[in-house]
Amino acid sequence: MQPSVAANDYVIIDRIVKAGSVSVVVLISEALSSRPDSVVLKLYGDRARSPVSRTLPIFEKFGLQIDDHQTFEFSEDNTPKGWIEVFALSPELGTQMANQRDCWSRIEKAIQSVLCGNAEVDEFCRLVIDGKMTEREVNIFRAYSRYLKQIGLPLRGHHAAETLCRHGEVASGLLKLFEAKFDPEFVGNREDAVSVRLDELHSHWEKVTQAEDDRILRSFLMVIEASLRTNFYQLDRSGIAKEYISFKIDSERIDALQTPRPHYEVFVYSQRMEGIHLRGGRISRGGIRWSDRPEDFRTEILGLLKAQMVKNVVIVPEGAK
Repeated sequence: MQPSVAANDYVIIDRIVKAGSVSVVVLISEALSSRPDSVVLKLYGDRARSPVSRTLPIFEKFGLQIDDHQTFEFSEDNTPKGWIEVFALSPELGTQMANQRDCWSRIEKAIQSVLCGNAEVDEFCRLVIDGKMTEREVNIFRAYSRYLKQIGLPLRGHHAAETLCRHGEVASGLLKLFEAKFDPEFVGNREDAVSVRLDELHSHWEKVTQAEDDRILRSFLMVIEASLRTNFYQLDRSGIAKEYISFKIDSERIDALQTPRPHYEVFVYSQRMEGIHLRGGRISRGGIRWSDRPEDFRTEILGLLKAQMVKNVVIVPEGAK
């Protein structure tokens, strides 16, 4: 390691130790080889090092392969101060990276979020590269995939993620449609923008040749179009994006739902929990229930909603649960 590089690394380690609240920092720097898509990723920490067996699967989920790996430890007065894991990374065969600098910046932030326990590690991670999304934007598709599973579509999470990654332009187009509908900073005519985004999506859709891929992608399009509101762009009191995402959905626009359908439903997703609120009408009455059926809690809640509507018929005809 060159002295100038070591000095810079020491400054970062010292800052981490003094901060006290940060255990891992991710930094991507210049490539070690002549490959334009190869970079050095450094993990800095002030506690026990994470074993490579933990970090390797994370890189794989992002579509990255490890070309080289080194470990360095820092000490002061013979007392351990921190450590650095240095990885030479390159994208796996078939991974598309049109703008490397922008892409690596997104990966850096996404891996940081994963290592700090603020994001899931699954096949959706590849959308950071293939769909040109941030880690939080990827959560939109994680959330919708969980909802689609709850309404009974035969949709396995990894299969949905792989389909979105295979058709990165369609996935990116779906995200742009979502932004056109809900981004509070949008300037212009929303209806016109949504129409333009749909036309762009249809042009990308011509490249989808497999019937199963078409079914999965249209399922995501269906729920995005049926979504009425979302908290995705809301910040908490600290100015940080909320850790959970919620969507208010017009149930009548979801063709896959069996009748009778709720008037509205609100699906909530976070890394730690999932939930759904079903309403029989604009004015409705009901309660809250903890479900021990993670695979199909919507079915359970729907049954309770129907019972609530019978109980409330004299008070408030529409129920909620």
